[in-house]
Amino acid sequence: MRDGRGRFMAGPRAPAIERFLAKCRFDPVTGCVVWTGGTSAGRGNSARYGVFWDQGRRHFAHRWSAIHILGLDVEGVTVGHCCPHTGGKPNTLCVAHLRPETLAENVAERNRRVAQCTGAGGRYCT
Repeated sequence: MRDGRGRFMAGPRAPAIERFLAKCRFDPVTGCVVWTGGTSAGRGNSARYGVFWDQGRRHFAHRWSAIHILGLDVEGVTVGHCCPHTGGKPNTLCVAHLRPETLAENVAERNRRVAQCTGAGGRYCT
């Protein structure tokens, strides 16, 4: 659609929840919801995390779902999202695997996964 001066105008957008759910896939084997949308390694992370745009702002998908789907209060804390079924990859959005935690708890969980993966001769799984 174009305005009176010929500039492109975005049409009506689908509600945020519909756009979000379109980027998720249910894994029937594990029962987990896996993010299939875009990812970013922003904010000093080397691991890639799911990202979602809402109201002109980029959100990490696991934080957005914790707030808008699960109704968790995550103000001032991190959102842990380690899924044992995805090889330690952080793109799970499963209710059972999302939880508010302090930064210290989040780092301890990451260190536990690193020790488990590298200590068993496996490759590092973030």
